[in-house]
Amino acid sequence: MKNSGFHKIMVATDFSPASGPAVLEATKLAQKDGAELLIAYAYEPPSPLLVDGYVAPWIYDQWDDTLRQEAERALAPLVETARRRRRAGRPAPGELAEPLQ
Repeated sequence: MKNSGFHKIMVATDFSPASGPAVLEATKLAQKDGAELLIAYAYEPPSPLLVDGYVAPWIYDQWDDTLRQEAERALAPLVETARRRRRAGRPAPGELAEPLQ
């Protein structure tokens, strides 16, 4: 019998405490249905208009790279927790007892 649940689940986060429960619920649904879980974060690229004067292209690129790296670092623990939960088939004691942040 084919699973009638979700095949792919996407959840967005802004890393705020308010987004934690959404990520937790999406993780639970993905685990239950054996679905692929996509955790997304959209960031706003830096705006040269926020700076008074000229911003050299290399400075803008460095600024943008830093923002991307910060987002990737913040996503890494969410992704790892979701992977552990899926591999285990169920949460480890105390794992994901609190909303993901």
